[in-house]
Amino acid sequence: MNQIKLLVEIRNKRRERLETINGRLLGKLWNYADEIFIPDLPPPYTICKENIQGVDSIKDKITYIGFITKQREDKRKFSITNELGIDKDKKTIYVQVSGPRQSRLDVYHKIIKQMEPVKDEYNIIISKGDPKGRSIPKKKEYWTEFEWCPWIEMFELSDCVIIRGGHSSIGNAISAGKPSIIIPIENQSEQIQNAIRVNELDLGIYMKNKEDSLVGNIQSILNENKFKNAIKKFEGLSSEYNGIEICKEKIREYS
Repeated sequence: MNQIKLLVEIRNKRRERLETINGRLLGKLWNYADEIFIPDLPPPYTICKENIQGVDSIKDKITYIGFITKQREDKRKFSITNELGIDKDKKTIYVQVSGPRQSRLDVYHKIIKQMEPVKDEYNIIISKGDPKGRSIPKKKEYWTEFEWCPWIEMFELSDCVIIRGGHSSIGNAISAGKPSIIIPIENQSEQIQNAIRVNELDLGIYMKNKEDSLVGNIQSILNENKFKNAIKKFEGLSSEYNGIEICKEKIREYS
């Protein structure tokens, strides 16, 4: 559980008060739990900090178990590289689109348009995020496209990922040691707060404004040492945890 309270996207002073109230109300429900596992790193490295802070009634029940990510297969990375025709002399940009259909389409077209001037500089791989779509890669004009990409290894094969700001996607990026550019769904409070936090920790860039340059942000991510140093540190911290095994052990204790 990475969201103990509901976040409110109100841009005035009422927001903090409303979030505190709903946090306390939900805290009464969480009090029925014996333990609460947060699939994140412990403070001061927590990504979902804004989603859980301020609920003091349950703080003694919280255990941080690290990100829950699927296991990556080294053998499959080689076959994926060949299947997608990834040029090893170029940096690879992996775009994972998600959200409601219209939001997915809007950000997809925005990314395609902005990447065209640098189409020869990068391997560009895009998952359009359609859960009912086919998982067969298709070669387009200057990018490779999936309706739905099933390969967790894409995070590790990339040099930079572009995501919407979901907690699991951020966890996948950090665990793979890859910086991210985050374009949240409009008014999606959890994603926005996650993006702000990633920005604060130098794990990536929050693209807040539509006028921001995607290409400029990619170049910053790939070239500035602050991003490289931060993601290396967090990758190391993440490797110290195995959230799935911790959950299994606790389930066995209660069974």
